[in-house]
Amino acid sequence: MSQLKQLQSTETLPSQEKLVQLEDIETAVQERLEGVTQLLHSGHDLVKETPFYQMPESAYALMDTIKIIEEAVRDERNVVLHKAALTAEYRQTLQEFAEIVRLSEALSDSKLAARNPPEASQELEKRQRFLFCLSHFLQVLDTLEPHLDLDTRSLCQDLHAELVVHAGTILDRAVNRQEIVEMTLASWNHLELQWNQEDEWFRQLQIPDTSNVISEAFTELTESLKDVLESMEHHRSVAAQLIESTRSLDCLFSDPGLETKFQERIMQLQEMINDTKSAYRRLLLAVDHWNQFHNFCYPH
Repeated sequence: MSQLKQLQSTETLPSQEKLVQLEDIETAVQERLEGVTQLLHSGHDLVKETPFYQMPESAYALMDTIKIIEEAVRDERNVVLHKAALTAEYRQTLQEFAEIVRLSEALSDSKLAARNPPEASQELEKRQRFLFCLSHFLQVLDTLEPHLDLDTRSLCQDLHAELVVHAGTILDRAVNRQEIVEMTLASWNHLELQWNQEDEWFRQLQIPDTSNVISEAFTELTESLKDVLESMEHHRSVAAQLIESTRSLDCLFSDPGLETKFQERIMQLQEMINDTKSAYRRLLLAVDHWNQFHNFCYPH
């Protein structure tokens, strides 16, 4: 019994070692129980043969004591097994949390998959919810840890501390990154507005027809072509400047698409500028020929 009490009072002994010692104690108890049981059976046989003989009360008391010890050993084993199960469950919880931490880090550092600002806002909200779950899980672990038994705490404290530090770092970094994403998202909205303005101008763009021109319209058509060329070159320059702004989106968003749209628009405008310049040069040449013909036919 003293060995069992000593084992029960030992907090630093690993559960597996306790189970081994409990098994040794239980074996000894079983041996004693069998010995006392055999002694009582022999005593009963002796009483039958010798009516004046009585079994001593101490024999029954010894039997009761051994059974109490047997039950105490069984209870202590259940306690140790429960602690071992708790330790295994807690370690499994920490491993699952480690996986959540790993996913959170990958998610926090990855680009947002979005083709437009509304999709980007939705993705950002999803990440915020996931990181909130990480923060909540971290708080649960912190509140759970003080209630663990010393055995479980000593086995898991290194992993627990590592995960807490790692998760805290991820959350701090995620807060900073969120601020950057929100500012960049505001820039994306502004760029989309500018694209819509540029696209509206492009749809309304009209290039004068130079295929059938009368001499009276030479001056007006020449000025119109000059104005159109200046406008197209200005908007091509605007698109080129906006491309530089769109490249900042590529650091945070996987598929913003604005850079491609502005590049395609620049190529369209450049082709139209080249064609319009050719038409303008032909018109100037036609004007020069017309003036020469007019001067020849109507000399001063």
